[in-house]
Amino acid sequence: ATDALTMLANRRLFDEQLRDQVEQARASGQPLVLVMADIDAFKAYNDRYGHPMGDACLKAVAGALKRRLRGPGDLIARYGGEEFIAVLSGASLQTVHGAAERIRRGIEGLNLLHATSSTHAVVTVSIGVATMNPSAPGATTTRLISAADEALYRAKNGGRNRVVAMGMDA
Repeated sequence: ATDALTMLANRRLFDEQLRDQVEQARASGQPLVLVMADIDAFKAYNDRYGHPMGDACLKAVAGALKRRLRGPGDLIARYGGEEFIAVLSGASLQTVHGAAERIRRGIEGLNLLHATSSTHAVVTVSIGVATMNPSAPGATTTRLISAADEALYRAKNGGRNRVVAMGMDA
């Protein structure tokens, strides 16, 4: 259930907990929010500094995420490689956008040198945020994950080291 490197939830636990979070959000009428973060130019970082430093970078980013997302229902997981995901319930898109921006600044503030990044001299993250009313017709976890992934894609294409948030009708 735990990613051995970052000590965050692993992908399997995230998938299980997301289903539970959807059911709880439906019952409470609260929105569900996903935050998807990806370390910018991580392959270049690993190539330049080596895998032990890459692992240390992943641990540092995971720690920053844990310190900044600590609500009682928050679940933070390593989604794969250098990608992290968090599910939050009961928060507005505006509130979570602010939290995601604090995460982004916090990771940038770690000041981990990244000499091979084409955009920044330190390790940064791009973050996509999506929210959904789980009671809306057609609302699915797949659509919510896709929306967060799309927001992340827009953040990366917009220059990296930024947050893009989007709501869904369903």
